[in-house]
Amino acid sequence: MLKIGEYEYYDITSLLDIETQQPVVDGAVKGYGVHHGIDAQSVAQALEQYANLQIKLKRKAAYKDESDPLYMEYLFDESEQKLQLWKDKVAEIKQRYPFN
Repeated sequence: MLKIGEYEYYDITSLLDIETQQPVVDGAVKGYGVHHGIDAQSVAQALEQYANLQIKLKRKAAYKDESDPLYMEYLFDESEQKLQLWKDKVAEIKQRYPFN
């Protein structure tokens, strides 16, 4: 749920008019629940924060699936090659999911 003044919205997309994609209300936006990372002075800023939260979640999943196993291999044998593989994978994930 998101709050704007006395208004409550349950989805970030409900802050925009469906046809024009313009904000339907003005004011500061505070997120709750799945939107807890949103604390903005405007709808536009809230949407930017929401986009960055989505990128953060994608990065987190990619780190878990792709780079964490490489890091564990590095911890096991402590070779420079394994360390470089892990660093390269982290850089690749950051490039794949850049913040706005």
